[in-house]
Amino acid sequence: MRDASHKDGKNILKNTIRASPWQHPCRQPILSHQKQFLKLLLTQKNDHTARKSHSNPVIPAIKAFNNNKNCVIIIIIILALPFLLVTFTFSLPLGNMTKWQKKTPLEWLDYVNKEVKVHAEERHEYKGWVLTVDPVSANILLANLSENGKMSILAILGHAVQDVEIVAEADDEMKEKLAHLFMPEKSPTYSHEELDQKKNSLKSWLEKNHIPVEEQGELQSTLCVAGVLTINPPYGPKDCNSSNEIILSRVQQLVESYLALQQ
Repeated sequence: MRDASHKDGKNILKNTIRASPWQHPCRQPILSHQKQFLKLLLTQKNDHTARKSHSNPVIPAIKAFNNNKNCVIIIIIILALPFLLVTFTFSLPLGNMTKWQKKTPLEWLDYVNKEVKVHAEERHEYKGWVLTVDPVSANILLANLSENGKMSILAILGHAVQDVEIVAEADDEMKEKLAHLFMPEKSPTYSHEELDQKKNSLKSWLEKNHIPVEEQGELQSTLCVAGVLTINPPYGPKDCNSSNEIILSRVQQLVESYLALQQ
C-alpha cells in the first residue's frame, strides 16, 4: 500500500508540473484572443493613420513646401529686386544734388540755343552754345564754332555743374547752324551725262597710274578696282567700298588726289 501511494504521489506531482499556468488548457484560448485583439488594434491604428493622411491633401503640399522653401525664397527675392531698386533710387536724399540738377526739364529748356558759361567742379569753366540738356542726368551738350567754320562738341556731366550763366542768345543764322549740326549734308545732284563724264575721267586717271579698273553693274556705272574695291556714283572718296581696309584707305587717298587735280 505504501508503495502504491508513493507512486500515486509522483504521478500527481508530474501532472501538476505539466499543467503549468502557460500550458493549462484554459489558458490557450485567452492568449489567442489577446493576439487577435492586439492585431485588430494595430490594424485599426494603421487604417486610421492612412485615412487621416489621405483625407487631408494639404499635408503633402506642406511637406513639398518645406522641402523647396529655399527655392521659393530665392524666387521671391529675384522678383522683388527691381521694385527694391526703384524704391531705393527714388528714396535717395536730394541733399547731394547741385542747384543745376534740381532744376526741372522746362527750366533746362530755357538754356537751349543760348551761349552760356558753365562753372563746374574744381573751378573749371566752359563756354559754348547749348545744344541740349539731358532731362535725366542733367548733362549739358555744348557746341563751339571754330575760326575755320567747324563745330566742336563738348559734353559736361550734370553732377559736375555748379552754375550756368547765360552770355548771349542765338540769332536766326546760329539757330539754323545748331539745328542742322547733326544732319547729313545734302549731296549735289548730277545728271546722267555728268556722272558718265566723272566715271570715265576717274577710270582713265586710274589706268594712267597703272591701277587695274573695270566697269560693272547693269548700267556699267560701278568701277571695280583690282577686283577687291568698288566705286559707286558720284565717284568720291566716300563712295569707295572694300572689306580690305588697307586697300580702301589707299584708293580713297588716290581719289582725293584726283579730285584735287580737277579743281
